[in-house]
Amino acid sequence: MRISLANASSRKCVGFIATCALLNLFLAPDDSMPTDRFLLGDIDDISTVPGEATLSTAHQLTVDPNPGRQLETDPGTSTCQRKCSHNRNKIYYFDGGAGLSDRAFVFRKLAALAGYLCAELLLPPPRKLLNKHHNNGKLVEKSVKWQDLYNLTYIQDFAPAIKDGYEEFGDDFEGWHLPGVFDSTSEGSKYKGWKHVISTNPYIRQDEFESLLDFTYQQELDAMSSSSTMPTKGFIWEWNTDFYHSNILGRHLPDPSQPIRKQAEEAGIWNATMRPYMWSVGTNRQGCHYTPDFSSSIHMDMMKKRIQDFIRSKYPMGTFFGELQIRRGDAIKACDSRLETMKEFFACSLNGTEEIGRHASLLMTSDEVDPIYRQAIMDMIDDYPNVSILDFDATVSKMVHDAVEEGSVPEGMDNNNFYIFEIEVAFKRQADFKMLKRREMWCDDCVPVKEILLEKLWRQR
Repeated sequence: MRISLANASSRKCVGFIATCALLNLFLAPDDSMPTDRFLLGDIDDISTVPGEATLSTAHQLTVDPNPGRQLETDPGTSTCQRKCSHNRNKIYYFDGGAGLSDRAFVFRKLAALAGYLCAELLLPPPRKLLNKHHNNGKLVEKSVKWQDLYNLTYIQDFAPAIKDGYEEFGDDFEGWHLPGVFDSTSEGSKYKGWKHVISTNPYIRQDEFESLLDFTYQQELDAMSSSSTMPTKGFIWEWNTDFYHSNILGRHLPDPSQPIRKQAEEAGIWNATMRPYMWSVGTNRQGCHYTPDFSSSIHMDMMKKRIQDFIRSKYPMGTFFGELQIRRGDAIKACDSRLETMKEFFACSLNGTEEIGRHASLLMTSDEVDPIYRQAIMDMIDDYPNVSILDFDATVSKMVHDAVEEGSVPEGMDNNNFYIFEIEVAFKRQADFKMLKRREMWCDDCVPVKEILLEKLWRQR
């Protein structure tokens, strides 16, 4: 079923939105979605969808805004985290920039270190640590904060795990990349006399960590033996690039040195369960989690719910949802996604699905900027009457834009691919099946969609 747009200006809008909505699909997880063929410009123009599912045992798309496994360290279930009398110390990190999934991984590990070292994690703004190549070659708006993308908090007290660098250095600061961002030597500096480690060699970070761990426990022991609970001086640990080569990323972090460890154990402020979880080797999950694995901002959660409600209002229960991800750009030579190849791909994957008795819908995400290519892909699905397709990039972009216009989402989010990508990921995780044309290792020739869905129906009985 084809649904046309109301007028010519709307048609122009479609091409614009589809082009601007191209996502940084460098590490895309999963997807799920609607029924009935869409050319999405103005969402209000979309008409009704097919009738009810033919089987009574129907499932419906439900998106958890903050998905992830239940950690043993979730609030109320564990007390493994170190309890600090202060968080005076500083950890600072800077590198050349990367995508959002990479940033989330790195920040959770640094936040765990900060929690264990009684420190706060201070970061440059997103426009300095997010790679512009994942955002159509543009830096994100200066107004965008990390809390707009990840609301990372500590499990122990729900306090924010990231401090905005602008709060420390001011809105006009531009020296984020310079080693020695903090001034610990000048007269009048509030950090004069602090222990200051500028870490540029990733292979000695474990030694740096051991020194700082002893320092923090000496802080606590000194505070316990005096009338003051707040140390007058702390440490600053500046990381400059090379996070993944750091020798600190092993199965176990080192413990305090023996003299400090003995005193801390006797004082009841250290035990081995406090060591943060830093890395997974195979199925290894040892270590204490200091932050949840997933957390998004309140307005992003609102957008996920709004999109979910939109989908539910337009599509019947019982629809199966599939992720169709086509990565072009930097992967176009690694995975064949030419139109003639895609036509064969759909024929092999979707033929016979009408025998299932259920509607199936594909959510299409792609970094392809050519609206003609995108439209050609959508047109191919017309050959399968029980299958529909939605340009999910355009849908999410349009709905986020409307939310910015009405003031329920901060400015700058509607032209922020990182924000849109993160919303899409929440839906991708719920996909009933996946059809991927990404890179060589995720480049399907044929997906047995009929067999996958028949097995799901059998499991629902």
